[in-house]
Amino acid sequence: MATLTLDIPDDLHTELLNAARERDIPLRDFLLTAIGEEIDREKNRQEAEQCYAEYVRTGKVSSLAEVKEHFARRIAELTKKTGTQRL
Repeated sequence: MATLTLDIPDDLHTELLNAARERDIPLRDFLLTAIGEEIDREKNRQEAEQCYAEYVRTGKVSSLAEVKEHFARRIAELTKKTGTQRL
């Protein structure tokens, strides 16, 4: 596993510690979760941009079945990643 050292302002460090304490998890786990969530958001943003570019290029839109399939896959990915189950 790689090691990363960060210099952050004291006030941000305090906020991070408080946020981790509120969730009752170690700071390391809080940071790993936050980083993972940000990476997921970036991937989603890039995917949305690609879809929009494809729409602009072709004018083709997704069918309802394709949209449902896409969201079913995303929910399955997120469920697997977080260990949660659908209700």
